[in-house]
Amino acid sequence: MSAPVQLRLEDRQMHLIDAGRGDTRTLAIGPASWKGRWPDTGLPSAYDIEMAIIDVEDQLQTLHGPMYADRTLWSAQAEIGELARAAGAVVSDDWVLQRAAIERLFNRLADTIAGMPAARMDIPTTPAFAATLLIVRETLHHLGIAALAGPAVR
Repeated sequence: MSAPVQLRLEDRQMHLIDAGRGDTRTLAIGPASWKGRWPDTGLPSAYDIEMAIIDVEDQLQTLHGPMYADRTLWSAQAEIGELARAAGAVVSDDWVLQRAAIERLFNRLADTIAGMPAARMDIPTTPAFAATLLIVRETLHHLGIAALAGPAVR
């Protein structure tokens, strides 16, 4: 089994660090990439999300997906731990979420944007959460990454 690929998000950059291959890829996309286009508070619109997906896809197409296929994306960042918690992971221990769990979380976000009460969906309603989830979901989907993992969240 291949070593996990480390994910590090910065405001307007995403780093994929593959220590096993001695390779780091930096993409010009991060959770603050849509600042100024998305609302400062609350969730973006469905249109905003669709346009952001295109932005992420444009960046991801520069990578060679097969090198990441069926691997695990790992991150110790608090923002990623927040995704895991929202997806229902037990984050008091090291956690792993399969790609399908991230898809279900993204669907809850989409339902909330479409008008379902956020409290009923049990999902954060910040632009940063939406952006981080969108980036992670698209990365897993387009690069064929099997799972997202991280350490216990304190």
